[in-house]
Amino acid sequence: MIKEIFSKDEIEEYLSLLEKCHYSRKIKSNFKAYSNTYNFCKFFMIKETAVCGLICIFNSTMTVAVIKGEKLSEKMLEELSVFANLYSPFTLEIDCAYSPRLIKLINSSEDNYLLKDRASFQFVHKNQKKGLTIQKNPKLESVYAILKESFPEIARAYPIWLTDTSHRVRRNLSSVYLLENVSTATVQYIEDNVALVGHVATLPEYRGKTYARSLLYSLGDALAREGITAVLFARSNRMSYYKEIGFVKIAEDFVIERKN
Repeated sequence: MIKEIFSKDEIEEYLSLLEKCHYSRKIKSNFKAYSNTYNFCKFFMIKETAVCGLICIFNSTMTVAVIKGEKLSEKMLEELSVFANLYSPFTLEIDCAYSPRLIKLINSSEDNYLLKDRASFQFVHKNQKKGLTIQKNPKLESVYAILKESFPEIARAYPIWLTDTSHRVRRNLSSVYLLENVSTATVQYIEDNVALVGHVATLPEYRGKTYARSLLYSLGDALAREGITAVLFARSNRMSYYKEIGFVKIAEDFVIERKN
């Protein structure tokens, strides 16, 4: 059974029981940012004999996290596939133990989704060089001018990106960084002393000149000095790039993504 949760206390109870991983951290960050008071941010329990997982629908994304010590049965994956087809998210994130089977179930009626491989990387603080001074939380218009060249989904939904990013920055749940108005990166959440870094981009005319590399090293270095581990996701064609900067691969993963 999948059932929406309306009680904030109940959501908080289940959040405290989730496995510590990217999926639970992402759900926790959404709850801290918006709770369940908005239609674009909803929370659902996955229950068989007991509650075994939590789902967060946030705008066009769906994230599933499993409660520590629990597993999702075939029956629950089948129900989850129906639920996913009902909401039709652009991306669906779930532990890689379930994603290959889940996408087959989702696509059994219509072939609408792709399973894309990715790996998670962790920054290794080596004191190899002094980090640069990077600008934290600059004007978001300056950041958008860079991001729109690399992320079509942000360019198509600028008002949503601006509203969400500014809201999270004001609440100290997210931070945006800029290097010389050329490269940018975003700490999308910090949970369990782990910072997820994403939306890394450089203006086209400055690519290949080590700006993003310098920004990421400096950001990872600054976070490490605060006792926070920087992690990021990379597709196969970018893995060697992040290794050169100082990130090491820690896990293989997948993301389920809608074709159109």
